[in-house]
Amino acid sequence: RTLEFGKRAKMIKLVAKAKVHLTTEQLEAELEKLQQAYDKLKQMYEALSGGKVPTELIGGGDGGGGGGGGGASSEELEAERQKVKELEDEAAQARTENDALKSEIAELQEDLRKRSTELGELKKDFEVKDLEVFALQSKLRELGAVEDEIDMQDDDEETKMGALTTNTISGFKGTNPNQNAAMAELNSLVAKQKEMLNRVRLENKELKQENIDLTDELEEKNKRLALVELQLMRLQNARNRVKNNKIKVKVKSGQAGQSQTMKNLLYERSATMADDRPRIDYEKVRAGTVLEKFGGLNPIPQEELKSGRVGWLEQRLYQKTKFIKSWFVLRDSFLLCYESQESSPTECQFCIPLAESKVASSPKQGDNNEYCFMVLCGTYFNVMSTATEMEKEIWLKDLNYAKYFTHTELMNLAYFNINAMNAVDPSEQEGVKEAIQQSPYASFTQHDYIHETPLCGGMEGFLTTPGFSVGEGKDIRKSWKLMYFILRDSHLLCYDLVEHSELVTEPVGVLYLGGPITIISQHEESEDPDDPNNTALVKFYFTAMNTENENQTLPLCAMSEVERTRWINALNAGCKVTAPNILRAAVDREQIIALAGAAAPELDLLDCWLDPLCLQPYDDKQKPYYRHPDGRTLTRDLAPIGMKEKKFSKTGQPLDFFNRLLPSNATPMFANNPVEPIGVGVDGKHYALPSGRVFEVTDPHYDAEGQPLHPDTVKAADQILSSLKIACIIRSAIYSREKNRIFDPLGRPLKKTRAGKLITAEGQPLQDTSVVFDSLGTKIKFKPSEHAGAMKTLEIAYLTNDVVTVVLGKVGIVVGVTTLADIYIEVKKQLSKASIITFLVNNAPIPDSERKYRIASDYLPRIFVSCRNMHGKRLEVEGRPFVVDINHDDLDALLAKEAEDEFIKMVNSQKHKKSKSSPTPRSNRTPRVS
Repeated sequence: RTLEFGKRAKMIKLVAKAKVHLTTEQLEAELEKLQQAYDKLKQMYEALSGGKVPTELIGGGDGGGGGGGGGASSEELEAERQKVKELEDEAAQARTENDALKSEIAELQEDLRKRSTELGELKKDFEVKDLEVFALQSKLRELGAVEDEIDMQDDDEETKMGALTTNTISGFKGTNPNQNAAMAELNSLVAKQKEMLNRVRLENKELKQENIDLTDELEEKNKRLALVELQLMRLQNARNRVKNNKIKVKVKSGQAGQSQTMKNLLYERSATMADDRPRIDYEKVRAGTVLEKFGGLNPIPQEELKSGRVGWLEQRLYQKTKFIKSWFVLRDSFLLCYESQESSPTECQFCIPLAESKVASSPKQGDNNEYCFMVLCGTYFNVMSTATEMEKEIWLKDLNYAKYFTHTELMNLAYFNINAMNAVDPSEQEGVKEAIQQSPYASFTQHDYIHETPLCGGMEGFLTTPGFSVGEGKDIRKSWKLMYFILRDSHLLCYDLVEHSELVTEPVGVLYLGGPITIISQHEESEDPDDPNNTALVKFYFTAMNTENENQTLPLCAMSEVERTRWINALNAGCKVTAPNILRAAVDREQIIALAGAAAPELDLLDCWLDPLCLQPYDDKQKPYYRHPDGRTLTRDLAPIGMKEKKFSKTGQPLDFFNRLLPSNATPMFANNPVEPIGVGVDGKHYALPSGRVFEVTDPHYDAEGQPLHPDTVKAADQILSSLKIACIIRSAIYSREKNRIFDPLGRPLKKTRAGKLITAEGQPLQDTSVVFDSLGTKIKFKPSEHAGAMKTLEIAYLTNDVVTVVLGKVGIVVGVTTLADIYIEVKKQLSKASIITFLVNNAPIPDSERKYRIASDYLPRIFVSCRNMHGKRLEVEGRPFVVDINHDDLDALLAKEAEDEFIKMVNSQKHKKSKSSPTPRSNRTPRVS
């Protein structure tokens, strides 16, 4: 470094500048040089400008020197004014000529429109003539039928009727010679057409048969290849698991229990439509879904619909330095840690809900723990280590895969299956419905369960229990204790708020509902037999009974009949939230989409559901466009794009304004006065949005340059109609908590403002004259809320650890307008110490994604909340109740700011996103818009 510094210092050159006092002679010489330079510049100015130097530039004074601002003589100024006037006259004349040209262009456009109309009328006349020809052909066929009927009579009748017919025809021919000649000519043309059609049909039949044979052969080879790949994958995983004989592998065969009705429907449909139906690329369709691990295997064997993993891992807890060896069980959506393999399944050291956790690879920890990964759940952080790299990859893959097996996933699949069934051919809907009703998740498709149960399902609240096991000779009545229970997916977690109040990862007991569990309702008691004078509250008993192991049976007691019924229903639902049932529902979803002949709904780059037939748009340089929360379409630099900007798909195919793939010979269409994009609606008509104007095919349509489109180009856009109707049903089958959903003429969900107005996907108000549709493409009438505007007070209540109801505050709401999202913001302001605030409706937690769709007035006069701090402990709220009124204007501004920040964050994330070898499962990317 010293040598480098010396090298740099040597390159520095200093120039000395002395302050010298000039003598009088030196100053006069310097002045003379300046005077010569001035004279030279003066001559150059006069030569270039053709005039004299203004007096202001010449200047003068005692001792010489000085100047000032510039100017010009009055003659020169007058000349400049004259030039300006001449230029203004020329500009006015140019504007007049421009207006005249515009008028001529408008006249030409009008003439072109009239000619287009005349062309349409000529086409109609041609169609009429074509119908006349068809009528004549029908008459010829009738005459041929008469002759065939005559041939079927007996000999005597044949002679008589033949003579009569001959006389009639000959008389007809004699009286109509022109028509007779036309008919003869038509006979000749019809004969030639029949001959040509027969030849084409024969060729098509041969080609179809060859295509069917090749397709069947290819499908059979793909099926065998997929089976071999699956078997190879299982053998490879088994070999890695049994390395060093640490894990034993059981391979057991089972009978396929999958719905045979659904399989038969799919196979029959594929066989009958093999010639005109596109083949499904299952490996591509399953990418990023719960069925991704099965690749292109179809059908999936029933015995493969399972998940889970067990094994020894070394773990290092948060703020610890030493790794300890523990037994881990990965089951459905939970990872449970036990001290040893022989530990009781109900007494884990900790459990982690993987759906709310982050799992990722971790760097090497010390010399002995090279293959590590970490699990982060809230404030819980744990590093785990495996013996080999392969084992680490398997655990990481299975842990991320387990995030699918939640109540949310099963609810989404069940809702989709029961609603997407409408897209299936009516002759096959009964079979599909029967298959769903016989499935293990059938109760999740019931209307009452869908509309009364939150998407995340589950329950939480206080129950009394003696625990999983009671010692011999101990009175069970003396051991009942008040505990806090949380039902999440397929696990019932028990927490002791006295000894430990952390409500996330450290329950004192856990019951797996996916096993041989039966929920039974038991007796009721109203007094304590040991103390007849003490009249206790009525107790309502029920039991989660394990039919194979009594040590995993959990007696419970609720505080009311209603509460007991809610818990029993929720526990029965939790018994079905298992990996096999969720995989079964995913297979049924895949088969329903195949029967409907539609593509599965997709998410855009910002995790929002795409509208029917829409694709993620890009520019001509394959840079993506993004949909802003207010509806605008922006570039990745957040610059807005024009209405007529060209859009393309990922593969470079052109899209229309609504991001739908353009059919062949079609182009984006627009309307004039005002300029609006035109799209084909679900009813086959053309709509301009947001005005809702209806256009017939013969009405003027314009391209992006404002030029009229040819009628054939306009008709080409109608090719998407059949696919659009099915795609709208498939898109509307995506689960949404929003009530009475309304769709625009293009099948896109419409948003509702607080004032009851409908907003298009582009963020523009839909005109009142525009028609709206339901999820099946039927026209409906939109009716705003009738009671909106009334003011009410909603109490925010909290249940303390002593099971005492406390009112935290009162919030003034607007009936039919205020949502739980608005209430949450105000409560969050008042309870600053609460890190997590969850609304409870009938003891069921409301997920964050549903708050904006739940109207607060539906829960009048009181709604309960559960408050926890950052460590997951229940928060005891103290102080006087707060009173506040909702200000919707301020809340809308705040929500818009939050949506803007989230949008910018996600766009920046996309800009800096790097490709990963194992991407996050797509199903776990929660859509931001339902």
